[in-house]
Amino acid sequence: MYALGEIILVVIGILIALQINNWNEDRKRRAIEIKIYEEIFHELSEALFDIRDDLEDHYRNQRSNEIVTLVMLQKKAYNDTLRLHLALSTDDERLTITTSGFESLKSIGFDILTNDSIRRSITNLYQAILPSLKDRNMNFGLLWDINESTMPLLQQHLKVNPVINRNRGYQYLIKDYEAFLKDDLLLVKFQDTFAKRRSIIREYEYTAKVIENIMKAIQKELHILKSP
Repeated sequence: MYALGEIILVVIGILIALQINNWNEDRKRRAIEIKIYEEIFHELSEALFDIRDDLEDHYRNQRSNEIVTLVMLQKKAYNDTLRLHLALSTDDERLTITTSGFESLKSIGFDILTNDSIRRSITNLYQAILPSLKDRNMNFGLLWDINESTMPLLQQHLKVNPVINRNRGYQYLIKDYEAFLKDDLLLVKFQDTFAKRRSIIREYEYTAKVIENIMKAIQKELHILKSP
């Protein structure tokens, strides 16, 4: 009976040690999970800020593009604000998003995130949605199209204003406004730019919504993980 009691005590001691070890491992794992979530949350908050900022510029530039197109379609009288709208309608934005948080997750292992739904959403965002937006922005973006087609056509109608604006530097003037209005090829390029920008705006808006939803889910999960 004495020997049996000792065996039982040894077994209990081993079980307690294993339980303590498991508890410590769970605590360490949870700490890593929290750190990864916080990294990705911070990363996505910066990405969302950049996307919203770019969207505001795209909205503004799209309005200018629409104004220029209507001026050419309706053969409107010259207005000095047209110079500003020409500059804005041919402006573009470039999205740069860091992925250090997601790279940390990849190096540690996706299983560190115990919430399957959030893990799938984060993986889809970084491996599908963001690369698609970046590729579309870089390879089929407005700047490429404008530099390759629209700008050479537009530059034929422009000359430099010899008067320097302290806020904007040199500004361009239209050499022959009537010839500008009759340039149908340039009008087609402006319409094409409008369509491309509209497509990019939609993708930006969709990506922003996805990021917002993931950030809300991460906040809820962090609250659960940090609860005693």
